[in-house]
Amino acid sequence: MNTNGATGTAAVTNNQALVLGASTVGGTLTVIDSTGNLTQTGVLTITGTSSFTTSAASATMTLTQANLFTGAVSLNTNGASSDVSLTNGKATVLGALTVGGALTVVDSVGNLTQTSVATVTGASSFTTSAASATMTLTQANLLTGAVTLSTNGAGSTASLTNATATSLAASMVGGNLTVKSDSLSVTGALNATGQIVTILPNTVTTAIGLGAGGTLSLSQASLTNITASTLVIGSTAGGATGNITVGASVTLANVSNLVLADTGTGTISEGAFTVSVGGGTGGFAASSAST
Repeated sequence: MNTNGATGTAAVTNNQALVLGASTVGGTLTVIDSTGNLTQTGVLTITGTSSFTTSAASATMTLTQANLFTGAVSLNTNGASSDVSLTNGKATVLGALTVGGALTVVDSVGNLTQTSVATVTGASSFTTSAASATMTLTQANLLTGAVTLSTNGAGSTASLTNATATSLAASMVGGNLTVKSDSLSVTGALNATGQIVTILPNTVTTAIGLGAGGTLSLSQASLTNITASTLVIGSTAGGATGNITVGASVTLANVSNLVLADTGTGTISEGAFTVSVGGGTGGFAASSAST
């Protein structure tokens, strides 16, 4: 498929497994595979937005050439085995995503952003390969499966918002990381060596527990999996944090500093507990916007 100019749109529907060859589209591209898997043999260069859909139950989508998508890319599959893999050789903008299986996104050149919600039932993996490329996934996403994040370089910050319970799998983040969710478990090694990891709730009134109860409860196992210079729980920015409770002794073997922060409208309960940070008991602070 080849079109010329910003209004040179293209649309294709196929009732067999669809294989896309090299294509250059100046406008928007819409692809619907109503029967089988969707694959490609050549690079797709699309200036406008792109939409790819596989309608058949468990049909997969594999778009892993060195594609050049400039506009937002929307992906839709159907069924628990309907995995999607997307590779882009430009700064990637994700549009609306509904993926029944697992999702793998690799941005090999620029920053990774989104314009709409990503709904993924299976595991999700997001990678920016370029040095200092950032990742900003801050829509009200619905990522049900384990989420893996990978960025490269000290300036390669990552931000993730998830409007459902979040399971953060083994991840390597070169810059600072912010995770916003009302429920979080860190199930694999989260490596943000020398950087700041911030965890805060998605809902203002959500209570946070450190080694304790609370809607956003961070277990000792999750805390052990985090490697960072500083771990910030909550925020002093407007309306981001409810009550924070440390209800048991906790150890942060791979974190040098711990900060508990609230907006001044909640409380930080610092009862009879011990926080061991980086092998010692120093480097702990509690802060509030009202103090």
